[in-house]
Order: sequence, then C-alpha cells, then structure tokens
Amino acid sequence: MENSQNIDLNKTTDLVGTTITEYCLEPLPTPSIDELNTIFREYNSDIKLDELIGKGGNGLVYKIKQSPLAIKVLNPFAKVYKKCLIEDIKEGFYNEWKIGKDLSIKESPRIVKIYNYFGKEEELPYFFMDHINGKTLEDKIYRQGIQEKELLINVIQAVEGLEFLHKNNVVHGDIKPSNILIDGLNQNAKLADFGLSHKLTNENLKPKGLTRAYSAPEQENQESVILPKTDIYSIGLILFESFKKGRFKRKTHENDLAHSGRDSYEGIPDSVKKIVQDCVNLEISPRPSATKLKQMLLNITGDFNISNEELNNRTLI
Repeated sequence: MENSQNIDLNKTTDLVGTTITEYCLEPLPTPSIDELNTIFREYNSDIKLDELIGKGGNGLVYKIKQSPLAIKVLNPFAKVYKKCLIEDIKEGFYNEWKIGKDLSIKESPRIVKIYNYFGKEEELPYFFMDHINGKTLEDKIYRQGIQEKELLINVIQAVEGLEFLHKNNVVHGDIKPSNILIDGLNQNAKLADFGLSHKLTNENLKPKGLTRAYSAPEQENQESVILPKTDIYSIGLILFESFKKGRFKRKTHENDLAHSGRDSYEGIPDSVKKIVQDCVNLEISPRPSATKLKQMLLNITGDFNISNEELNNRTLI
C-alpha cells in the first residue's frame, strides 16, 4: 500500500513547497488502514476496515471486518490534494451512490448491490455495498488466465448488466475489466463502480471522465453526449483484448480498431471478430443495443461448446 507521507489531513496550505492547485490532477496517496480506522472512530466506531480491495480516482473500497459488506469511502486526502475540486468530487461521490442505490432497489444479479450513504458535508462520505469475494475480470484475463468459454459467459453476463442499466435509463460510462467483478463462489459477473455513470433523464449528458483504454470516441469530445451505446463500444474493446490476449494500444481513435488492418484481428475467431467490429463502430447509431448484443453473443456460444444447460444456469435467458 502506498505511503501516506504523514500528511496532516486537515492541512489546506502548500504541501512541501508545492501549491495545492498543482496537486489537483495528481493521483492521490492511500492512507494506511490504521489512519483510516482512526478517522472512522469519529463517525462510526462499529466500522473496522480490514483490507483495501479496490481503488479509483477518488474512492477507496475496503472489506469490513466480520461483515458480508464492503465500504466505499471518499479518499480523505482529496480535501488536501484536490481542494480546488473537492465540492465537485463530493457531489460526484454522492451521485455515484444515488445511481447505484436506485438500481439496487430494482434488483439485478448483474450489479453490485449498494446500501446506505453516510456523511454530512463536513464529514467523510462513505456508503456500504455487497462484498464480492472473488476477482475482477481483469485479474482473470491478465493474471490468472481464463478459458474462452468462461470468458464468453462472463461477457454475456456483463452485457446483461448493461441491458438492466439501459432499461433503467442509466449509462455506466466506465465499462472495463476491472469494473466487472467475478464472484468467487459461482464465477458469475457483476458490474461495479458507477462513478462516471449518467441518468439519461439528466439534461447534461456530457462526458464526466473516462478510462482512455476503454473509452468510446464520444467520451473524448466534450461537445458529444454519452448514450447507452457508449458502453457497447467498451464491451467491443474488452472482447478484442480478451481473445487477442493482449491490450490494444492506441494513440488516437483515428487509428482505433474501426480503422485497423486485417492483421489486428489475427487469432480472433471470425464470429467474435464480426461482433467486435459492430461494437467499435466510430458512429454511435450503428452499434448494437445491449439486448441485440446479448443475442449476438448467445448465437455464437455453440462455437465454444457452451451447452444450453450452462446458459440456463448462468445467464438470464
């Protein structure tokens, strides 16, 4: 775990001769478990953090001791290192909880369930969620190894999660392997992290941010809007990388998969290649919907010896 550098959490002046403004776009340090547990004693003495299990731009996810729940907390260093952005960060953290909580009420086995939110403006915001005792799809692909058959089932499950989100007027906005959690008990996939998500009923559907390796072209254009098929583009890149067994490196969307030569798809089954090409269309409209994409993926399961019984047990068909 990163060294927290013994920084005073209440300090709001220059840090080691560097102005706070210069820190606003820098990665945040991670407080130690002891530091964070000390802070939590002020708010909820019943919470004892056990282990850091996830980390984003401004949020930290911890397993809670002797509990089936996890907790996501706004990194306390945000108010020091990102003082210039702290109100926007707090609002974004609350909106992440609100979208996740609203979805959780409607229930789906394909998303991580989120519970209550705590933290007044002057306090440390945090909320509870189910602890998924397993790995991320990123771990499975790049660290442990995963059979193509199992990979395809997990991607279908992730698309089922998107189908649920999109039917409830939510765009995830940050689909990537590390945000697809794989339950260690049954190896089923769940979508996590609604930090960049949008409600389609909002007037402002401009990009909130992105993970560039999996972003759609419209996410890099501040004049564009984010739509459900933005998530589909990201699924296309995940499929490509997973079957290619290597990360796709790009400098601009102009040399993206949509413009790549035939060699880029070498080693990828033709049935998967066609689906990837449909997903990564640079135009939003021609990309398949989540419902259509799920059917496209189901149609090729026979190529990977996935039985109807497995599909019935592992998918929502």
